[in-house]
Amino acid sequence: MPPTWPLVGRLAELELIEQVMARPSPAGVVLAGEAGVGKTRLAQEALDLARSRGLSTAWAAATHASASLPFGALTHLLPEDVRGPGRPALLRRVASALVARAGEDRLVLGIDDAHLLDEASAALVHHVAATGAAFPVVSVRTGEEATDAIVALWKNGLAERIEVHPLSRDEVETLVEAALEGPVEGPALHRLWQASAGNALFLRELVLSGMETNTLVREGRVWRWKGSMAPAPRLVEVVEARLGHLDPVDRQALELLALGEPLELDLLESVTSGEDVERLERRSLLTTSAGGRRASVRLAHPLYGEVIRARTAKASGRHIKKVLAEALEATGARRREDLLRVATWRLDSEGSGHPKLLMEAAGRAISYFDYPLAERLARGPRRQGAIMPQGAFWARRSLARGGSRKPTPCSAPCSPNQRPRRSGPTLRLIALAISSGDSGGPRPPRRWCSAP
Repeated sequence: MPPTWPLVGRLAELELIEQVMARPSPAGVVLAGEAGVGKTRLAQEALDLARSRGLSTAWAAATHASASLPFGALTHLLPEDVRGPGRPALLRRVASALVARAGEDRLVLGIDDAHLLDEASAALVHHVAATGAAFPVVSVRTGEEATDAIVALWKNGLAERIEVHPLSRDEVETLVEAALEGPVEGPALHRLWQASAGNALFLRELVLSGMETNTLVREGRVWRWKGSMAPAPRLVEVVEARLGHLDPVDRQALELLALGEPLELDLLESVTSGEDVERLERRSLLTTSAGGRRASVRLAHPLYGEVIRARTAKASGRHIKKVLAEALEATGARRREDLLRVATWRLDSEGSGHPKLLMEAAGRAISYFDYPLAERLARGPRRQGAIMPQGAFWARRSLARGGSRKPTPCSAPCSPNQRPRRSGPTLRLIALAISSGDSGGPRPPRRWCSAP
């Protein structure tokens, strides 16, 4: 696999950058998007484009550490005699020293993570953009607060703001096959698309982790994914770096979402607070969407849930699911899917639940064709030693056998013009039996025949 992945899905953005670069000064571009979406790579491609046009370039990356120092992110670009504060007309001197690096050429100044710039550096970038002394190419992270000087770049029309979106499914598939230099089977591509959600950084880490753990392997000419897609250590580190520092309240809110998403906004706020949800949404760690009369909340990326669930202690996970079950029951659990959510949360948190609740939920799972879940729910009452209705007894027994697709033999010989029914009608009868609540001891199920 090549060390640098090819650039895929950014042709329109590059064409727009080239058009803006051809405009008279002042001009520049601001690349805005979520973490890992590919802003840095696009900015570097923009500087490569500038160099191909004979322009001079300079690159700086802002960090949390450099933000505590005046001109901290730009120190390596400035001469010693203009770095310190307190000098007359300091900003003009620093700008002149920076632009002097380009000689007679126009300077294209690339700033990565400009939302982390210190006030002095941000003022410098704004100054060189406003005076036309340089063409800034800066990236900012959506949801992060930037200094007024950086925000003014696009608000005052000094730079074109370009939204950098996640890659589409087709673009993800093209990028993966180009990076692996060979075809990838459909199920593997589907899993990579679902797990990465088009985030280029997460996609790369998923592929590298898969290769390191031998779950992404090449068989002949085709790459295949073997086993589960558990987050590997390096991927966990990348995701946790994106999540940043979480205080106990924020972590608890994210754990609630990771174990129960999607959650209704009012349900989440009933076990946390509206302020917690708003704060995490501003940090782009969760998203809210309107659906019908309820707003729902989910984590901003599927991998956030994978990592948070992997890092949540089992005892904490059980407690969280109990809290969610009680909170949903307190709302009345009126929606069709609420029955399944309460039953599974009860089963996961307590290892049990009310037999009637579990059997009704098993019937609901069958109506959704989720037979493994129906079997797990139907086994719950037996673990508690409960006496089940006879219909439920045979439903649980049939489900425990895996809903066999083989024809069910008749209790008496079938006529030549008859054949046994298959699993579809049988499973519908099981659903009826679960919800019927009939009483009495166990008895053998009937055998049903049908004409061809």
